[in-house]
Amino acid sequence: MAMEQAVLSASGEDRPGIMDELSQFLLQCGGNITDSRSVNLGGRFALLMLIRAESDAMNAIRAGLHRLSEASIQAELHPVNGRGQRVQDAFPFVFTATGADQAGVVHRISHLLRVLNINIDDIETHVYDDATFRLRMDLSVPRETPITMLKDYLSYLCQELHISGDLKQK
Repeated sequence: MAMEQAVLSASGEDRPGIMDELSQFLLQCGGNITDSRSVNLGGRFALLMLIRAESDAMNAIRAGLHRLSEASIQAELHPVNGRGQRVQDAFPFVFTATGADQAGVVHRISHLLRVLNINIDDIETHVYDDATFRLRMDLSVPRETPITMLKDYLSYLCQELHISGDLKQK
């Protein structure tokens, strides 16, 4: 049988045992977790899993999602269609920034990256008790984007926002 891939997204009130329940459900249906990310923010969890299964097993997963809601887990299954995967003609970079917390920093940086057609593969932000923030972005920079130009634009934006930023190839 042909193997299929899908992304399972799940969320709900955080509590011990969620990963156990989700992984058991997938195992019983015949699915395999190939990649996953999870976060707990303010007592709510959000989880993304890339799963792989034979067609019949993927249908069983799809049909059984309603059982997860009985455990207060909201879940959806999204087929992987090739779009949104890391661009093959791109260089991996990491952008980090720190500074005084202020509204709009993520928007300003992500807008610049959008204009330059740079994909954000992963992002993590945190504001500390002393009102400083930290940002980390994994980026896929298209080969046709001049890196010196990207560095100049990011440097200018960081100066404008009064933050420190650093771009490095992964």
